[in-house]
Amino acid sequence: MKIFVYLAAISAAMLTTAAAENTKSYYFGLHGFGGPSPFKRNLKGSVFGTPFTGHAEYSKAFIVGVAGGIFLNENWRVGIELDFMRQYVDRSFNTNNANTNAYGVVNTKGAFVDIGYEFGLNEKIGGFVEGGVGILHVDPDGGISAYGNLRGYDNVLVGKVGAGLTYKISESLELYSKYNYVFGEDAKLTLEPGFGTIPIQFEVNDHLMSFGFRFKM
Repeated sequence: MKIFVYLAAISAAMLTTAAAENTKSYYFGLHGFGGPSPFKRNLKGSVFGTPFTGHAEYSKAFIVGVAGGIFLNENWRVGIELDFMRQYVDRSFNTNNANTNAYGVVNTKGAFVDIGYEFGLNEKIGGFVEGGVGILHVDPDGGISAYGNLRGYDNVLVGKVGAGLTYKISESLELYSKYNYVFGEDAKLTLEPGFGTIPIQFEVNDHLMSFGFRFKM
């Protein structure tokens, strides 16, 4: 919770400074990705209190999102980002006990408050780094072969860090690509093996890659 307080304080201070200098401009962007996923999700959690570790592999992944906010000056921006992600899990993951097959899809919806720092590399190409905090809604539809179907959903507090590149088409339009690593609290869900339910929780972490365009006003 402290990270939310710190980010809110930093954002308020930056907005106050920008208002005093009257250097604000606004931006709005759309981004997405679809295709084979190059990343693995690290797994760390527990079933009935018994810990497990490993990773899940995705055959493909999709993401679509919108972002908007304020450029406080030429470098700093503050904004809000909303994302919907779907990842298809149909490969095995290794636990500390056995090789177990996972299947189905993992749907997530995220809402983030971001702070970014942007810089120019030349007249057309730029780069940026960003960080943020938010809430991630985790809603899987699938299961684990050794334990049964995965049910339920959870809302978890998360943070994210990332970096990207921009390409200026005009003074008001840019293309961009970015990578974000998202991490947060444990998601608490339920397994249904056919005879009652089994509580399961796992550490939330994910790799997100997307491409999009952004308008500046």
